[in-house]
Amino acid sequence: MFAAAASDYTALWFFLVVAVVIGLIFYQARKRAQDLERVAQELGLRFEAKEAKEALPDPGFGALPLFQHSRARSNILSGRRGTGDIFLADVRVGSGKNSYMQTVACFHLRGRGLPKFELMPESWGHKLAQAFGYKDIDFESSPEFSRSYQLRGEDETGVRGLFGADLLHFFTGEKGWTVEGAGDWLCVFFTGEEGSTVEGAGDRYRFASTVSPKDIRAFLDETEAVAQQFARSRW
Repeated sequence: MFAAAASDYTALWFFLVVAVVIGLIFYQARKRAQDLERVAQELGLRFEAKEAKEALPDPGFGALPLFQHSRARSNILSGRRGTGDIFLADVRVGSGKNSYMQTVACFHLRGRGLPKFELMPESWGHKLAQAFGYKDIDFESSPEFSRSYQLRGEDETGVRGLFGADLLHFFTGEKGWTVEGAGDWLCVFFTGEEGSTVEGAGDRYRFASTVSPKDIRAFLDETEAVAQQFARSRW
């Protein structure tokens, strides 16, 4: 009898703990949405807690590699800035147990017609893969850039034409960012090695993590600075 009672109490405590954890998750998600809505108002942007058709930009942004592998978006901030239409969101990357949420910023660079490319911090895994034929576009004129970043694109000539001296110099000094481009859309987010942060940005941006509402303004300013480099490129 006592054993049965102990078992009942154990099950009760288990369900209580699960209920508390679920409650905290929902509370944190709701608070994040509320805080981001306030930030959006301060920035003069629209806000949607969940994906809504009217919150999405030109469908051409779907050609970006990130959105070909992940379409789950939430906490959407959208509107116009100096670079044009902008779109910030928490995006679920991957699937199942290996998935995570990442805050990304997308910019509509009208009339740019960018070649499709992916730029990301180069890891030891990438270097090893290159030894077995994994393609990476390197620049003899900028060995530091080539050591720091992996650059891929089917139209290698076009990608090389886009990444002129100014862009190579910019990213030589900027570490940790991932940038994807296709047509008139550019997507910028942080995927430095796990546990690392953007140099000079303290602990604001981390791998596989959303950006805190208090840092959204800085995140937008810094990602827009990246987008402006591409907007000015002589491609």
